[in-house]
Amino acid sequence: MIKRLAYVLCLLATAGLLAACARAERTPGSDGRGPFSMDIRGADGTRITWEGYTEGYRPGSMATMRLTVQNNTSRPWDGRICLVLLQPEPSSGAFYLTGQSFKLESGGGFDRQLTVELPTGLSAGTYGLALVAHQPSGPAIPIVPVYVGEGQGEPFQGEWPREAALEACPRPTDESPVAERRISVQGVEVSAASVIIRGESVLPTGACVSTELWADGTLQSWWPVDACASSAEGVWELVVPVPESEALRSGVQYMLRAFEKGGPNIVATFPFDLDPDPPPSP
Repeated sequence: MIKRLAYVLCLLATAGLLAACARAERTPGSDGRGPFSMDIRGADGTRITWEGYTEGYRPGSMATMRLTVQNNTSRPWDGRICLVLLQPEPSSGAFYLTGQSFKLESGGGFDRQLTVELPTGLSAGTYGLALVAHQPSGPAIPIVPVYVGEGQGEPFQGEWPREAALEACPRPTDESPVAERRISVQGVEVSAASVIIRGESVLPTGACVSTELWADGTLQSWWPVDACASSAEGVWELVVPVPESEALRSGVQYMLRAFEKGGPNIVATFPFDLDPDPPPSP
């Protein structure tokens, strides 16, 4: 007999998050991937159905999920939804996967599939797959633990950095549509003497891009967070000297976090490591 596990997620009115409840059900699938289905209902009448899988994810692989959004309120809904992959606390790592802004009249809705690409360089382990939904009454952030790598993860008992998910998916605004402002990290080049970060952006020319370096979930205090890379014609580059005592090494999961200094919480993340690539399969 197949057992069904059902649980209720409630977002409390703390840290600026308004109340919303979601019911999620998980049943073992024939492929062993563990599908989940989540019904997110806002106090104001919005409703989002979210379906996906809890296992079977690989670094750099593609994953497809289904979203159904319905505006059951009496007014138009200028909203935004994003999918963000979170590392467990105390890390604040947040990997933006995809998102979109929308406007729904009362009674309107849509049903579509979203295909996302997981970041390359992710270590095997449990992550939080967060759906950030900006509703008329405030943001809802239901999170499903998912496992990246072979097999299945252990039941997750920790906490997720919800504020990092909000930073990765800020609410849309009429004055300065943050959905149109983007930062991305295209590559990281590591040598004994320096780390070179190259990226692209949709930011005003001269905007300052700052970075953080995390190692195994810990912010590196020696990294010059105040260093600024100016965005020009859609690209930016930052060269950070590496002290001899802080040389980057293999066997560590690093994450580069880039953000617009003084801007509206636009964040990009880039996980990487220095481990050699495995030999190709024969």
